[in-house]
Amino acid sequence: MKVQLAQVDTIPSDAPVGAEVNGLSLVLVRAGDSIKTYYGRCPHQNAMLDEGHVVDGKLVCQLHGWAYDTQSGEKIGSPSACLDAFKTTIEDGWVCIDDQEVISYQQAKGLVPVEIQRTVKSLPGPKGKPIVGNIPDIDFPVFHQQLHEWAKEYGDMYKIKMGPSGNFVIVADAEAIQIVLRDRPDTFRRIKKLEQVFTETGALGVLSAEGDTWRRHRKITAKGLNALVIKEFYPNIEEIGRRLQDRWNTAIAAGNKLPILEELLRFTVDVTTFMVMGYDINTLQNEEDTIQEQLH
Repeated sequence: MKVQLAQVDTIPSDAPVGAEVNGLSLVLVRAGDSIKTYYGRCPHQNAMLDEGHVVDGKLVCQLHGWAYDTQSGEKIGSPSACLDAFKTTIEDGWVCIDDQEVISYQQAKGLVPVEIQRTVKSLPGPKGKPIVGNIPDIDFPVFHQQLHEWAKEYGDMYKIKMGPSGNFVIVADAEAIQIVLRDRPDTFRRIKKLEQVFTETGALGVLSAEGDTWRRHRKITAKGLNALVIKEFYPNIEEIGRRLQDRWNTAIAAGNKLPILEELLRFTVDVTTFMVMGYDINTLQNEEDTIQEQLH
């Protein structure tokens, strides 16, 4: 059956357009006088290609700048790496593909949901105590190390009991984690309480939203993190880097010691504040700034 992806006149020449069929992410791009449809994830690290941009006939991934020829899907400089293409037709002003081609592709690539082989209840994990579960066992400053040790004992997928919050499934397998990240927010989601709290405070955004709300926020956020946008900040970041270098050189010349974590925190705050707010707070050179007192 033919599926309508987008109207032809809504696809710009300088940006990709995302679509979805049977849960599979797709990306549409103009390639000369035609429109091409590719699998919507970058082969590098599964970034969403519709968050990138199109320039000089190349589809550029916003995450690490991998570029693909819009006509052939081949990676620039490495023709052996290629985006998977789908047969595209134009019908009544709509870009269409066959959903059976999508389903066959999902089956061939192992991208279809598999039958659940075990329940959360059947997963192994540290025993814990009644009611409170594993909470008393957790040493939060080294919690990441505890999770690592438990993974060595119970395997790449296990559960811990977090009291009234119930069971949490811990995944320590890189391939499985990629599947979880790729299939968000349809198959996997964050804990519901997170979205509820941020909604009540009026601060719902890409880090807390789910479903279509998350998609809208992510598209806006991704444009702000686009490689072309970030490149405009390079001179400012370079200047802030020089301030850090001068600060360290001065300390070295005077024989003074500097706490590296605090120094890098200053650098991070200066860069982030300038990029997000357009304000040069300059904590690296201003020791008396009020915000500096609150950084810790």
